[in-house]
Amino acid sequence: KAYRLKSAINPTLDNESYTYDKVGNRLTSASTAGNWSYDNSDQLLSTPADTYEYTANGNTKKITPSDTTQKPSEYIYDARDRLAEVKKDNVSLQKNRYDFQQRRIAKITTNGETYFLYGQTGLLAEYQSNGDFIQGYGYNPKDSYTTNPVYTLKQSGANYQADFYHNDHLATPQKLTNSTGAVSWAMESNAFGETTLKTQTTKNNLRFPGQYADSDIGLNQNYFRDYAPNLGRYAESDPIGMDGGINNYVYIGNRVSIYVDSYGLVFIPCEYTQTCPPDEKPDKTVCIYYQNIANSQGCIYHDSAYKICIGSDDWFSQAANFLLESCKRQEEKAKNCIRKCLVAEDKKARNKPECQLKKCNGGICTKRKCIDDYHYKCFEKCKVPKRCYGGEYDDYIPGAEDTYYDD
Repeated sequence: KAYRLKSAINPTLDNESYTYDKVGNRLTSASTAGNWSYDNSDQLLSTPADTYEYTANGNTKKITPSDTTQKPSEYIYDARDRLAEVKKDNVSLQKNRYDFQQRRIAKITTNGETYFLYGQTGLLAEYQSNGDFIQGYGYNPKDSYTTNPVYTLKQSGANYQADFYHNDHLATPQKLTNSTGAVSWAMESNAFGETTLKTQTTKNNLRFPGQYADSDIGLNQNYFRDYAPNLGRYAESDPIGMDGGINNYVYIGNRVSIYVDSYGLVFIPCEYTQTCPPDEKPDKTVCIYYQNIANSQGCIYHDSAYKICIGSDDWFSQAANFLLESCKRQEEKAKNCIRKCLVAEDKKARNKPECQLKKCNGGICTKRKCIDDYHYKCFEKCKVPKRCYGGEYDDYIPGAEDTYYDD
């Protein structure tokens, strides 16, 4: 069964009803009279309210309202297909900046600049451009990145005030209460996340797991992509292609009551129900190979590879593992497969003259090109998308920046 949401009854909001085509594109919605149209790439061309245009890479480029008194919105992307700016009537509504891990680190709107600070559990705090604290967040450490928030902090004079989250079964915030138990924020939303605020003495922009509401542009930032709750789909094509599902745009296959997509890449079943234990136990016994090579041959890459393989707390180890974690979070079998394959392929590469690095303190180390090549080979063998390999981004492999493509 597809388990797509067909209808929803809400005692305080309008009832919902949807129809879809065979690949999950929304054809009709009870909230708007008329049909939705698509091209052969599942790109939304029109709704009763708007028409849509796309870039060559499949990202929303322009939205033109049917109401001719309204101005079109333009969407501009950076070299990685990340949303860099949104304009309306040639006026900038929002600009975004990202770090090397593709986390959004700043947004600039007509209301000012907001800078985002991250830790191992996700978004930790927001600051103004002058360094003043805006808001902080804490999460259940057992859950996925920037999901299942527990509390939010805001400054009150010289002190900090905590408000506590009340989340639904998917870990989507429904309300906040303060230390006295009074409701400080509350919302209602339809099944796809269109939100109506009921109370807001404390600000909260966290929405579906992993999403942050950008009210200036009507999108929810969802790590690798931007989600349009009024459409139930993303503004950009899925970076991992068909590995994220048969449709590169719809949100979690329209299964909004049972699944989440905390990275904007691929939906994760059973995330918060604790009914999906890892399919295998982690096997990191092969990792010692890298340490032995690093110690005996003086190879910088292998020293870093050992830390990555065992999942150490070093920042570069966390960075290198991040994409793999987001793509295959619950499939330990795939991670074990990759660990074993990479060790086996590195052994082969070090015995090939064309892969031997001469500039390596007299030891036999591996050239960067060969490192890349066997990573791609192993990811394919273990059925993990190539784009989940950290070396795809910024030409970055921790430690491998000291290797060379040429002698």
